[in-house]
Amino acid sequence: MPLDLVKTLLQWSSNFTDKNAEMAALFLTGYCAAIVFQSVIFILNQAFYAIGQTRFPLFAGIVSMVVNFGMCFLLVNLGCGALFLTISYSVSCLVRMILLALVYSRNKKLAPRRMKLFLLKSALCLGSLMIGLYLLNLLPFDPSRKLMQFAWFGGRAVLGFMIYFIMAFVLRMEELQTAYNRYIRRFFKKKAASN
Repeated sequence: MPLDLVKTLLQWSSNFTDKNAEMAALFLTGYCAAIVFQSVIFILNQAFYAIGQTRFPLFAGIVSMVVNFGMCFLLVNLGCGALFLTISYSVSCLVRMILLALVYSRNKKLAPRRMKLFLLKSALCLGSLMIGLYLLNLLPFDPSRKLMQFAWFGGRAVLGFMIYFIMAFVLRMEELQTAYNRYIRRFFKKKAASN
């Protein structure tokens, strides 16, 4: 929902036109993949630091910067639009993530287990979320008042969140149980203790 997000958060007057919102949403779309890649990079960096190997994450970061600079330089000289600069950042993050994942998984003792099953289940959860949001976006509702925009956007975001976690529950993802044990169960225990 990039366009909805931009319009809800940034479009407070007629000075910020629909065309401006579409351009900002396009940039946001270009950066979306980088958000996922950077999350994985952060986890992999912590894993490398935990085993005392700090040089390779530094090397992967340097390679990523070189790839980003090279792609930006090439795309600007080819006359590509600004969107491709955001895509080049996402690609450089992907390169860094792949480098870190390949080197880390070469160590059989450290390599994460059952990753294929986790990725498959995550893809099914994401697909369900996307289908749910797509169907919601088909509804002919386009609020003009700011409060209603926030409510409509927030409602769809919460519903998408719920769809993802219901699917994770149906697929019996271990990560959901871990999250429940660490965070949600503690919240209910604290609430019960205060009563």
